[in-house]
Amino acid sequence: MKSWFWIRIKLLLMNKQLRLIFFLTFFVFLFIASISIFLYNDYRSKLDKNLNLPHIELLQINLDVANQAFEEFDTIAKQLSYHPTAHYYVTASIHERKDSAYLLLSYLKSVSYGDDVHSIYIVDLYNKRILSSLSDYDQDWVWTEASDQTWIPWVEEMNNTPMLITRRKMGLGVNMNNKELISLFRPIKVNDKLVGTVIINVDYDKFFANIYSQVNTPQYIFDFEGELIYPDLNLPIQASEVRKAMNVMGDRPFQEVELDKRTYLANQAYSGVTGWHWISFIPLEDLLKNAYLVRNIIVSLCILSILIGYLAIHYYSYIAFRPLKRVKHLITNSKEASSAADLQDVEKYILNLIKKFNLNNEVVKHSLPELRSKFIRDILLQQIGIKEIQTKYEKYFSDWTNEPLFTAVISINCYAEWASSFNEEDQLLLKYALFNLVEEMLDTKWRVVSIGIDKENTLLIIQSNNRHENQEFSLQSNFRGIIENSKKYLQLSLSVGIGNQIVSIKELTQSYVEARDALKSRLYTGYGQVNVFSQEALENKEAQENDKFNRWFEQWMREIIAVIEFGDKNSSVEAVEQWSNWILENRPCPESIYASANKFIITLFNLFQSNSLSEPWMLENYTEHQLRMMDIQDIKKLMTEAVIELADGLKQKAGRKEYHLVKRMIDYMEHNLSENVGLEQVADSVQMSTSFVSKLFKQETDFSVYEYLTNLRIEKACKLLIETDNKLTEIALQVGYQNENSFIRTFRKLKVVTPGKYREMKKVN
Repeated sequence: MKSWFWIRIKLLLMNKQLRLIFFLTFFVFLFIASISIFLYNDYRSKLDKNLNLPHIELLQINLDVANQAFEEFDTIAKQLSYHPTAHYYVTASIHERKDSAYLLLSYLKSVSYGDDVHSIYIVDLYNKRILSSLSDYDQDWVWTEASDQTWIPWVEEMNNTPMLITRRKMGLGVNMNNKELISLFRPIKVNDKLVGTVIINVDYDKFFANIYSQVNTPQYIFDFEGELIYPDLNLPIQASEVRKAMNVMGDRPFQEVELDKRTYLANQAYSGVTGWHWISFIPLEDLLKNAYLVRNIIVSLCILSILIGYLAIHYYSYIAFRPLKRVKHLITNSKEASSAADLQDVEKYILNLIKKFNLNNEVVKHSLPELRSKFIRDILLQQIGIKEIQTKYEKYFSDWTNEPLFTAVISINCYAEWASSFNEEDQLLLKYALFNLVEEMLDTKWRVVSIGIDKENTLLIIQSNNRHENQEFSLQSNFRGIIENSKKYLQLSLSVGIGNQIVSIKELTQSYVEARDALKSRLYTGYGQVNVFSQEALENKEAQENDKFNRWFEQWMREIIAVIEFGDKNSSVEAVEQWSNWILENRPCPESIYASANKFIITLFNLFQSNSLSEPWMLENYTEHQLRMMDIQDIKKLMTEAVIELADGLKQKAGRKEYHLVKRMIDYMEHNLSENVGLEQVADSVQMSTSFVSKLFKQETDFSVYEYLTNLRIEKACKLLIETDNKLTEIALQVGYQNENSFIRTFRKLKVVTPGKYREMKKVN
């Protein structure tokens, strides 16, 4: 049944009129739905905004009233925490402070005005005594004798916070009365030591009597720990449900939420003074009746448009499917079919015809050049075996003979410079013209297959059309003609590398490698040359010159880096000239030259970065592949331009006063890694302000003082881990970490692994 359904769908959609009805129905439905959803959402958005505005304003008014009140309470608390009499009371002995207690109590009574303030406490933490504005004028109390002790647990937190606001009940632990208070705590410190506490107790009921509220829009207040502050009784929505709504809303100022199967518009705000979370709820059921009516009408219209389209398609299909049975009768030459299975047979028969047609025309989909190109790539990537190579070679190269094969790599010189002169379309046209030129010039004597390797290089597989002597010489002559004509007509500078001839396609990979090695000789021969691979010359160079060159290069590199860092531009240029002359005189193998030149350029690039110098224009798009396409003169030019840029930059930077000032800071940090060094100590070492030092150091190094110092310490730790067997605790102390765990955490953050794992890895290496 399911197959029959899809058969009908496919056959119906083949008809233009049915497709028109179907798409017309679909787009009418889509248009109505889109417009309707837009209007509905717009209506809801405006309704929510207009409905919500007065409630947001009411919530903000209540929040501002509370903030203003607690700012006034906090001002009183600050004044008391710094009051000399309060300081004397909490630091003097019990016998010496009787007069100060009297004066302080008088002051407490004078500032505890207003209906909201219930009382004010001054707490002496050392003698564990409390002075209350509710006390007589000559009396303070020991904590254990006071009538109110529920504030005691919060006093311990004052070491870690400058202010604390909490809700509590007044009384003695479990024997509390029903008096609700909101207490504001402020520490009293002498020489950064906590010696006492100021507590301002606000009457809960009187304070929240000032909150504006509406019967249908309840408001809730939670502290930063999620505990309910307000209201106290008769909660229209349970506190647990309100917390769920808060989690759903996140940081959004308002959102629709569903609580207890009812929909509300919730608004929230945060107090930066008290840390309280304010939230209110507006029931939406009655207010959105019209919106729901609009939504239902929209859904009905959409369903109606689909139904009309379905009926039209169904009627047409009923008329259209009557001839289908006659088609079945003609194809199968059987009795008139009457079931869904019979109609399904029609589709199977037609599909079989199409399948046979596709099999017979498979060759049309795959051209011979594409098959040959894929075959060559599979050989180079070693993705097929010897037997498959031979089978496919005989199939795809059936017109080739058993004559030897040649491989050649044609490379476009200075590709980046050439590509910048043409847009992409022109580049493709010129490359196409180049391939046509190659095939035309080789066509009379050679069979050729070309495969693009990358943007610059193309591999050619070549075989002579007829046996003759001096095939290699003839091939070189043809390539010289190609180089001349491409430069003359296409403005393309080419170089060619030719590998040794091979007798079987199975040796293709080795011959390709030889052609690539031959192309590297352009380093010495220059551009526009045909280079033939020589195994004997290559082995002699590798055996005789590589070690000598590597030793010479390392010494030369140390010397030129020192000259560059000194800022001597002229000596740097002379050093590059010395490198070029040595290369041309001794001619090491090209691979060593390319590798060493790349190493030197990467070192220069790192020096630009480490000294916060802007990236030089000549290295903006540098790649090692680009370097390997250059001859010795272009490499020399690139190195010369880079060293001049770097030497000038370092010299200019070294001549600035700021550079030397930062250098002094770094020297100080390096010599005091084991000490407790921070921004303040570094600033003192150069007799500058911390703000100036922080800004200057960041400007010159792109690191903050803390980041740079941390990097110095971890690098020193890495050296100690490798060179010594000291314990981690000892190494941590040597680099300025008093806590081993802190050292391990910082090390892992910068080096990804722990110090112990780092030492283990280095020892294994």
